[in-house]
Amino acid sequence: MKVLLCSLSLLLASLTPIDPIKISMKEVLASVNQDEQWRLSQQTVNWLEQQNYQNPLLQKLELRAGSNDFSLTRQQYGIRVSPNAFGLSKYQKQYQQAQSGVLQAEAEVYWNEALLQRYEAIVAYHFAQQLTLASQKLDSLYQAQEQVFRAMLRQGLSVKVKEVVENEQDRQSLRLDQAQFLQAKSQAEEKIRQFIAGTGAVELELLDFISIARIEQVIARIQANSLDIPLAEAKIRQAQMGLVQSEMDLLKVRNREYLSFFQFGYERAPKTPTLDDDLFMRLGLNIPLNSNNRFKNNELALEMYELNTKNTLTLSRRKQELDVQLNKVRHLIQEHQLLKEQEGKNLLLSILEDPALRASLTPTELMEVKLMQQKKQFARLKLSEELTQEYIQLLYLNGQLSQKPLLNYLSANLEPW
Repeated sequence: MKVLLCSLSLLLASLTPIDPIKISMKEVLASVNQDEQWRLSQQTVNWLEQQNYQNPLLQKLELRAGSNDFSLTRQQYGIRVSPNAFGLSKYQKQYQQAQSGVLQAEAEVYWNEALLQRYEAIVAYHFAQQLTLASQKLDSLYQAQEQVFRAMLRQGLSVKVKEVVENEQDRQSLRLDQAQFLQAKSQAEEKIRQFIAGTGAVELELLDFISIARIEQVIARIQANSLDIPLAEAKIRQAQMGLVQSEMDLLKVRNREYLSFFQFGYERAPKTPTLDDDLFMRLGLNIPLNSNNRFKNNELALEMYELNTKNTLTLSRRKQELDVQLNKVRHLIQEHQLLKEQEGKNLLLSILEDPALRASLTPTELMEVKLMQQKKQFARLKLSEELTQEYIQLLYLNGQLSQKPLLNYLSANLEPW
């Protein structure tokens, strides 16, 4: 019996739900430094910086032996040294730094994209939660309205079929929306779990989530103070241009290989009145013909020109995207303000707040007023979600999300993280 009770206790303990792990927005944003793609790209940068790109001073060292005039009695022994071009190691180091700069710029793009994904997941989680709660309130009003209709039918009162049909259709549509909200929250929660490398359920703490009024202040500050932040995409183009320039410099320095070789040797000769052992030294000089590199020079010049053109287009198109996004956010702010003003001046709200006016309404009329008021709040909440998403996209486009010091642009006080 005791064994059975212990087994049941263990089974009940195993079925007890585990409390979700509570995490803050800061923790989610800080997990960007653990993003896999960014870490791998950063490892590539670190590996490249540890490599040695510099050639030694000597290109080739030869030990030579031979005979003079095909005579076995006159032997020659020598050392021939072929140096690399002077200054070559300097430009090879610059080339390595340019390659590292390209990889570093690409890593920065990955980091910015990973940060944007975390912001989007937080926004999706927050509004999926808020919309779910708002839809439940609206659904409870639909249920209450249905109960009113049933009570009227039991009392033999007239009920309009149109109102019953509209109630059923609205509830069905709302249930579909609720399913979408739950799916959106589940997907956002899964992304957040992956970001923090968690295994259990997570709960995001959003007590200090930014308000629409605070978003308006941030947007106004962006309009007043136009930020001049180098874009990560433009940094890639500039780094690529630096890489091509380094390759052009390497080509130039190779064209300046004036010293071909230096040879020092010893010649053993038979002892005669006219011949004796002798030392000799030879020096070889190059006369570079730059025209031989005309094809490579033009190829690099074309690549540089194309990169410069792409960089100009990148900056121009990003500015256009930024202007379009700013106008979109402004429009959404104006629309939100208009809805808020309409709610403040709404006659329905006055009816609900005045006990005398409420008492003059029939049950069906009262339910219609409550439903209309809740629908307006529900619509404004949906608009708030769209506005917050576009607000984050705007901060991403102008580079402010990744600007130091890093701030949480979804917190009410824009706290650093």
